[in-house]
This record gives sequence, structure tokens and C-alpha cells, in this order.
Amino acid sequence: GQIGKLLTARMGFQFDADPKFWRLFSDILFDAGLSLEILTPLVPQYFLLLAAVGNFTKSVSITIGTSCRNSVLTTFVRRENLGE
Repeated sequence: GQIGKLLTARMGFQFDADPKFWRLFSDILFDAGLSLEILTPLVPQYFLLLAAVGNFTKSVSITIGTSCRNSVLTTFVRRENLGE
């Protein structure tokens, strides 16, 4: 998980070009990682692999989502609509 955060944090400046897309991408990626973790009891022989990939995917998605958060909120401030 921490390796995913480190790799993604180095690319943080690329997420400012289209923050809404990357925010949506991070949500979809988080759901995929969570799904992998949920599937681990169904395939016990691949438990460690699925759990590790799921955790890695979730860590990457959280890093992408938090790096895009400020850019998305800035667009609301420009429109004087921070409450939403």
C-alpha cells in the first residue's frame, strides 16, 4: 500500500489538468480494490495476492482522490458555491 502511495504521489502534478476525471477514476479504482478484498474469502488459495493487490489499488486511489480534492473545491469557490 505504501509503495502505491509513493509512486502515485510523484505524479501528483499530472492530476491537476483534469481533476474531475481523476476524481471519478479514483472512486472507480477504490471500488475495484474493495471488490478484490471482498473476493478474498471466495478464493482462499489467492488470499494474499488478492488482498495485497486490493490494498495497493485502494492506496493509489486514495492518493489520487486527495490530490484532486483541492482542485475540485477550487472550482466551487470560483463559482461562489463552496457549500455544495
